[in-house]
Amino acid sequence: MSKFIGIDLGTTSITAVLIDIGSVDDPDRHPVRRQLSVDNQSQRDRPEHPIYSEWDLDQMINSAFGLLADLVDGMPTQEIAGIGVTGQVHGMALLDERHRPYSAFIGWQDQRGNEIHSDDLTYVQRMRLVADSTKLGSRPSTGYMGTTLFRFSEKGQLPAKTQTCFAPDYLVGQLCQSPPVTDPTNAASSGLFNLQTNSWEADSLQSLGLPITRPPPVIDACTVVGPVKN
Repeated sequence: MSKFIGIDLGTTSITAVLIDIGSVDDPDRHPVRRQLSVDNQSQRDRPEHPIYSEWDLDQMINSAFGLLADLVDGMPTQEIAGIGVTGQVHGMALLDERHRPYSAFIGWQDQRGNEIHSDDLTYVQRMRLVADSTKLGSRPSTGYMGTTLFRFSEKGQLPAKTQTCFAPDYLVGQLCQSPPVTDPTNAASSGLFNLQTNSWEADSLQSLGLPITRPPPVIDACTVVGPVKN
């Protein structure tokens, strides 16, 4: 099995590519065997909230599933050795206890983190005062998972027993029918990940009033999550 699939769950488009690594050294065969792309049409505008960037996560994932089906059409699936997933980071959705979307997916373009929190400070500015940026994968900014999670919590909009999730990790969870996990590259985009310890920044989470159980579990990059079951 030398064929692999790559999926990019992007903001403007969703792309899938089929690569035959057995063709890499063959000058007469290109390793890219098939490539398909569709527009990501899952954004849901809210005229009453023009600064929001919200997306229908299930529609986004269904578009990816449709793309995968077209990509392998007519091909024995046992020939596929693995699937790698990437996509837009920073943004997040809340998941319920069944690992289903509880909220819309809030994208990296979302601007509600620039709203005033208190004392003329925005949510982003408040986070930067509290969180130790020397340990974090990225400085908190609006649209980042950490900022959105902090704003939910401060406004009393963070229900118990919900967990946060990045869009590409949700796709992996749906493919494998398993609880979503993430890797350090995605986690570092949240503004809550400690690069020194390779774990969620517990001190910053505590200072922000966020439980350590909110962010998803982190596994090593390129870890096999499981077999495709969907």
